[in-house]
Amino acid sequence: MANLYQNRLIVKVEKRLKESLKGISSPKKKVKILVGFSGGKDSTFLLYALFLLKERLNLSLFAGHINHQIRGEEAERDEEFCREFCGKLKIPLFVKRFDVKRYARRKRISLEEAGRVIRYRFLEEMRNKKGLDFIALGHNATDNCETMLLSLIKGKGLSGIAGIPEKRERIIRPLIDLKSEEIDDFLKKNNIPYVFDTTNLSLSHPRNYLRHLVLPFLREINPNLEETMRHTARILQEEDAYLKEVGAKLKENGVRKISGGYLIDKKIFLSYNFSVRRRVLKELFDDMSYSDIERVVGLGERPVGKMVSLKNGLWAINEPEGIFIGRLEERISPDSEKVLRIGGINRIEESGLELLVRLKKRGRSLDLGGDKEYFDRDAIFPPLAIRYWRPGDFLFSEKGRKKLQDLFVDHKIPRRLRNQIPILVDREGILWVLGVRRANRAKISEKTKRILEVRIERWKENPIKKV
Repeated sequence: MANLYQNRLIVKVEKRLKESLKGISSPKKKVKILVGFSGGKDSTFLLYALFLLKERLNLSLFAGHINHQIRGEEAERDEEFCREFCGKLKIPLFVKRFDVKRYARRKRISLEEAGRVIRYRFLEEMRNKKGLDFIALGHNATDNCETMLLSLIKGKGLSGIAGIPEKRERIIRPLIDLKSEEIDDFLKKNNIPYVFDTTNLSLSHPRNYLRHLVLPFLREINPNLEETMRHTARILQEEDAYLKEVGAKLKENGVRKISGGYLIDKKIFLSYNFSVRRRVLKELFDDMSYSDIERVVGLGERPVGKMVSLKNGLWAINEPEGIFIGRLEERISPDSEKVLRIGGINRIEESGLELLVRLKKRGRSLDLGGDKEYFDRDAIFPPLAIRYWRPGDFLFSEKGRKKLQDLFVDHKIPRRLRNQIPILVDREGILWVLGVRRANRAKISEKTKRILEVRIERWKENPIKKV
């Protein structure tokens, strides 16, 4: 075993592990590591390498295995192998059986994606439950090549093309600098057994196609393919991290979560480079397509009111106050009208609104505020009702007739919310646009004998607060 300590691959693993544990490990405290262990060559080499290094680096090792219940006898064989291998090394093993096929059907995702989600979830659950420090995974430099190429082919963007990170939060990958064939050679020369997944031979899987047909051809062009791709990955990961940091500033200063979606400050948004804008849009809406992102990224420079229909029921609208991206509220019919009863609470279901309408005696002080208005009862023309914006609507202001459309523009209320705002009317027209402005009629004066109070008791879906 002494010779193995000096093996080039083990030295590489030790170096990478020390980098990952920098500032964490100490001579006095063991670092507890959970190894994702499938029984395949990469995870077997990883577990064995960490076993060789555990005394030198003061490690406490654990292993976690998921039986996906997909490959029948092979899956049972893999589980049994993991139990025996960990037993020989005296490494505690946690095993979980999970019906990945059923999960994939339920979530409508591929088997590969379902397996990945379940593995990561299981390992993180065990790490938390057992109070462990890190999860170590067996991804190597060849895996990284495959991931970078697949991401490029599928248009995954910089974060995908940057490849597999050597460390992310509590996940470490000590083999990321090693080629797959190097690991294979080590296991064969040292007679270390492992199991083989026969599905890795199927060329119907894109990763296998790259591994068996594309990478050998690329190595003829560049024999140092994995090393070159690792260098490229490091550069891209650093640039990705920088852009992520810049994007975080844009989100912090220029993006506001509102009902139904997000409101983006146009001036701030347009001050950033296209690459940062695209990144932020993708982070806000992970399933937004490239074509949709390109339609939104320059929307702030289009005329105000421009609307863009996106996939998955989303809309992007260039509004006076910013760019709205999200789902539109269900439109309330302009024909909807609710007659109000004087002397009690009136409920308007479509607005989640409760209005108290009552008469007040003259002489009492009036509690003025934005959630209530007072009218001269003898200057209004019943019945009172609540309805919604209709084309051509206007109210009388101090300066005469004012169209509601102009009123909404003045108050910077976006078009998507205008039909959500309740309007108090009588037979002569508009008395109060709730939350915006009252009309300049039926006002309280010295001649007023009866005062009508209209008070908002509850407004569950106040559209003004969504601006």
